[in-house]
Amino acid sequence: AWLSSRFPSLLRSFVIEPLGAYEGPPNDLGRHVAVTWIAGYLVAQVTILIVFRLSNPIEAGRLGLSLTIANMIGLLAQSGLAAQVPSLVRDVEQKDWQAFDHRFQRAFRQMLGIFLTLAMGAVTFRLIVSLTPYRDRLLDTIPFLCLFAGVFITHIVNAWSLKLRSFHKDPLVWIIAIGSAVLVMLYALVAPVYGANGVTFIMLAVQAGFTFPLSWYTFMKQDKILRI
Repeated sequence: AWLSSRFPSLLRSFVIEPLGAYEGPPNDLGRHVAVTWIAGYLVAQVTILIVFRLSNPIEAGRLGLSLTIANMIGLLAQSGLAAQVPSLVRDVEQKDWQAFDHRFQRAFRQMLGIFLTLAMGAVTFRLIVSLTPYRDRLLDTIPFLCLFAGVFITHIVNAWSLKLRSFHKDPLVWIIAIGSAVLVMLYALVAPVYGANGVTFIMLAVQAGFTFPLSWYTFMKQDKILRI
């Protein structure tokens, strides 16, 4: 509203005109991606606010720093896969399924390798920090591992979603959204009693028990259907 009243030409140049110029096929992909982003925000950021409000600021700070490290590693690992999106879309348009699968699998394996390598470094760093006066700045070792496992699953699901978006579809969006909503509700129940440690255990349990298996099943099914 402030931009609209003070700088209407700026808002029109950056938002309204690009939207009006879009002439691609009508689909819900943009809205689905937005829902996925919001769901990711709920898991990654609102978690800290819930712990801050319902537990205490120290617990929120420990969770926030640990989650920042995990998310940064995840983003670094997934950057290579994201860079392949234009090529994946081209392979789909040309129906070159062999190149499509090879390109995704190579980038996916690279993502897994980078994440696991950096995560091992982060866990080693956490063990070293536990021997110093700064040990209380991060989560304890077991919750730290649970947090990294939960973030790892999140980025695997995001990678599957990225591949399916090459078809201009995002069938995983509602799984991600429902999982995030359930997590937020459980966080609110767990945080007052168990603090940040309980939140990380819940994150891993929901991601491993609900989001991952259902996303894997949907991904394997839709990856075949969308090629027909």
